[in-house]
Order: sequence, then structure tokens, then C-alpha cells
Amino acid sequence: MDIKITKKRLSNLISYDFLKIIIASLAAFVVWSLAFTSLGTRITDGQKFYLVVYEGVYGNENLTFFQKLKQKGNGVNGESVLSYDVLETEVTDIRSVGSYTASYMMNLRMSVNEGDAIIIGGGDIPFDEETGVGSDVQSLVTNHVLVSVDKLLDSAYIYTVRNGFITETEDGYKVNEDKIEEYFRTKRVNSERNYRRTYTDEQKISEGVKNEIKRIEAVYLNFKSVKGAIERAKEKGEDFLWYSRSAFKDNDEIVYGETGAFGIDISKLTAHSSENKPDIKSLWYTLDENGKTTVDGLVFGVTDLFSVQSDLQYEGLAVMNYIIRTYSDYAD
Repeated sequence: MDIKITKKRLSNLISYDFLKIIIASLAAFVVWSLAFTSLGTRITDGQKFYLVVYEGVYGNENLTFFQKLKQKGNGVNGESVLSYDVLETEVTDIRSVGSYTASYMMNLRMSVNEGDAIIIGGGDIPFDEETGVGSDVQSLVTNHVLVSVDKLLDSAYIYTVRNGFITETEDGYKVNEDKIEEYFRTKRVNSERNYRRTYTDEQKISEGVKNEIKRIEAVYLNFKSVKGAIERAKEKGEDFLWYSRSAFKDNDEIVYGETGAFGIDISKLTAHSSENKPDIKSLWYTLDENGKTTVDGLVFGVTDLFSVQSDLQYEGLAVMNYIIRTYSDYAD
């Protein structure tokens, strides 16, 4: 049988079977893509931490900031700020694009859960009580994007203490490692495909338990640290929290929610910082009416993603605690 490849045979192949080859190649690519998407191990929403830098906020050290969040020794108990379970980090700049406003772009990001914490300006713009209209950060409160600091702290307490992971004692606290191990083995390992494919044998599960114990202990310690810093500030007659309340129209009548703290007022946080603390303007700043750099009006807040990442919602609390400890003297 003559199977020698000649120019004529190659020309015939290209002439008559070229379309079939293209279709077959495309079909193979589609099948491979679907298989990869369906069967591949993908990280969960909580395992990627997004920091949103909103329009009007500037800074040149966001990547360095994230590097510090992942370095050992910068978090509580000598660990990193972000836990072992945060596998990726990303800075998301929210800016107006063409006819799309920054607020619209923010809503798009939040619709796919791409925003764990945010640094945004406008905290010093008065809230118009008659119209219910305020600044960009006020709109995040009205649209229930930001979680209140009280809710974040209360939830962290319930998550760690009420669930039995931590027992508070007269001289401190006790970590209930057996309880955490049971939770990790029965709930977390089976909660997502990603975890089931990661923790496939006893060695990996045992290592995961150790990391989980550190993560949950850190949630408690971050809760205690932030709560303590707030109390120390108030004892001095100072308060570095940013307050607001939601407002919406009901039959053309403006209805207001209760006033609550929805983040850190950066200018108040750094107002009583000692000389040995770094200047937060090297990280984030905005411009005043004269074009000078300032932190007035800057608010750091944590977004409400409890419904999609109930365990890793507290990574935002850890970052909040890091900012308080690094740029102020309120932390213990």
C-alpha cells in the first residue's frame, strides 16, 4: 500500500478536509475547556482576598501592603495577617469608565463577590438629611455593601466563642482544639469541591487541622484587639470609627435606619499616632480642593459577604486590626 506523502496528496487533504480539521479542532478545544471548568479545582470566593481602592483614592504601595499581609510576624500570635486559606490577593481599582460611573462598576464587582475590603473617600461629606443623598461611601451603607463594625465584631465572637472553638477564662482564653478538628473534618473539608480535592489523605487533613486551629484562634485575637482599641480610644474621649445610617424612600418619604459604625475614619485613626508609627499617606491618600495630599474623608470598611464566605469573612477583620496596630497607638 502506497502511503507516501506527496505534494498532490497534501494538497487534496487541505482542499477537501480542511474544514473538517478546523471543526474537529474547535470541538476538541471546547470539550477540553468544559472538562477543565467542570472538573478543575478552583478556589472559593473567600480564598481570594480583594482590596477595592475606590475612585479618588491614590497610593503606590498596595502590592507591598499585600506582601506584608502575607508575611509571618505581621499578624496576631506571630502569624501572617491573612490566614493560610487565603490563596490569592488582588487590588481592584474602581474608576469611572466612559459612561459607566464608579458606583456602577462597584456594583458589578460586588455582584461577583470581588470586594472583601474597601478604601474610599467622602467620609467627610455631610449627609443630606432632606434628600437622603450622600457621598460614595454613604451609598455603600445605603446599599448594604459595608458591614457594620458592631456586626463584624459580634459575629466574630459568636463564631469563635459561642461555637465552642474558644473558651474565655479568668486569665485569658483556651483554644478547644478537638472542637476545631471536628469542625474541620466534618464541615470544612466537605464544604467545597476545592477542599475535598485538596485534603485527600490523612497527612494533608492533619496539616489542615493545625492551620485551622491557628486561623480560628486568630479570628478571636483580632476580635479582642479591635474591640480593645475601640474601647481605649473612647476612654480617651476619642473615636476613630466612621458613622453613618442608611436612607431609602418609601412612598416618597425618606426612611432612615439606625446610626452605626461602618468603618475606620483614617484621619481620626492617625491623628494621635506617635512619631514611630508610619504615615498612612504613604499607602493611601486623596486630594483636597487645593490639590494637596490628605487622608481627610478616607474610610476603610469591610464588605458584607457573610452569605458566600461565612468562615473567611473575618479576613477583613484581620486587615482592619493590622491597620489599627500599624498606624495608631490604640492597640495593646
